[in-house]
Amino acid sequence: IMPRENRPTEFSRGSSYDELIFYTGSSANKSLEKGAEWREYALDRIDEVRKGDISVVVVDSWGVPLADVKTEIEMYEHEFEWGAGVNQGLLNDKTLLYNVSRYFNSAVLENELKWTMYESNPERPKRMIALLNDAGITTIRGHCLVWDRDRRQNDTSVPADLPTLYKDREAMTERIRSHIEEIMTDMGDLITDWDVLNEACNNTAMQDIYGRELIKEWFDMALDYGGDKNLYYNDFMTG
Repeated sequence: IMPRENRPTEFSRGSSYDELIFYTGSSANKSLEKGAEWREYALDRIDEVRKGDISVVVVDSWGVPLADVKTEIEMYEHEFEWGAGVNQGLLNDKTLLYNVSRYFNSAVLENELKWTMYESNPERPKRMIALLNDAGITTIRGHCLVWDRDRRQNDTSVPADLPTLYKDREAMTERIRSHIEEIMTDMGDLITDWDVLNEACNNTAMQDIYGRELIKEWFDMALDYGGDKNLYYNDFMTG
């Protein structure tokens, strides 16, 4: 990413597509440069996956097709899910809510469904989802059920008691199962998708003790209580 001191203060409303998509300005990460090999493939995939052909037939009141009719089409909803991460600022910022609903049709709650945050205030995510639903966003991802790491200061995702159970396999498993059952049952159909596990490429506190089979156990728990919800693994640094 471009060093902070070299970045423009903002992109103007008239900024071009090329200015936005190729805004990197750094030799530190070659994969972000304009000529990176993946870009051509990615653009081809956009044509293949995110676009589709349509046929429009204009008829008169008798159902007879008309030729050479000037037709204007406005898309009001996109089948492809364009998502954004949102936080509790949504509750008090109408402009934020407006812009999220204007540019996206799905959302993920950034922090409010992480384990510690949820247990401290289980009603907050419901209020956020209600606002999103009212704004037309009904595809909501829950993030996340398990984050396999040691507890940190002001941790949003690992409750204080969980690390004390890491050496007690049965108690640890029951604590995790209880949490997954509680949050998935409580949120119910408000959530369409769940991140079951977060960033396990670099966070393996429990797996280091009991092995990677824990991942399947956690997904099985989510299947038990999630019904037909889509279940995912989330990561960003896999190398």
